[in-house]
Amino acid sequence: MGFGTHRFFWKASWKLDTIHKVQVFTWRVGHEILPTNFKIASIQRGFGQGCPRCEVEYETLIHAFKDFPMSRAIFSIGGWNDSTISKDYKCCVDCLEDMMRVLHKKSYDRPYDYIMNEPLLSPNLAVKKWEKPPQGFVKINFDASVCDNRVGYGAIAKDDDDFVLGGGEGFIEKSMSVEEVKCHAFEAIIKMACLLNISGDGHFETDNACLVNKLKNHAYHTIV
Repeated sequence: MGFGTHRFFWKASWKLDTIHKVQVFTWRVGHEILPTNFKIASIQRGFGQGCPRCEVEYETLIHAFKDFPMSRAIFSIGGWNDSTISKDYKCCVDCLEDMMRVLHKKSYDRPYDYIMNEPLLSPNLAVKKWEKPPQGFVKINFDASVCDNRVGYGAIAKDDDDFVLGGGEGFIEKSMSVEEVKCHAFEAIIKMACLLNISGDGHFETDNACLVNKLKNHAYHTIV
């Protein structure tokens, strides 16, 4: 399970009151067995070791977990200070252990019982399902993903009777950031919706909060 110098950390992490996949992910990060480019290159000869997003020379797990610009931004938003974010770690388990120490200090009168007994994430998984748009509206759900230098997007349009009006997908051969991907996908989906000759108001739905916030700052009628 991983004892040695980190035995207390591993014992505490497996006692956390959280969903099991978080514990498994922590174990994989701590043992650095996730498939980063640096890890794959150590197994597959000729595989690129660099980070495809920020173009750093080696995409190690500590880079993907903490040093990648987006990862740093998320940690900063989450309240972690610069001493933890900017510290140079050689392996992920040292970083995880330092983070647990910070949580331990914040617990004050209940050291480690706080993080072992208080749920970090609710074990009650939220069940999400498609909801009908208001009467007279057409809901268009869309999403996009990026892999290497290729972007894929797709959408489906339904009316207020849950009847599928159409949909489609496409690819863009270009290297882009996550924000650019969503914006290009949204533009392509609007063009796709126009080709469907949809009558009435459109209700576009996406899970990308960044894109929704950008639209809300520039338009009066934006439905999430």
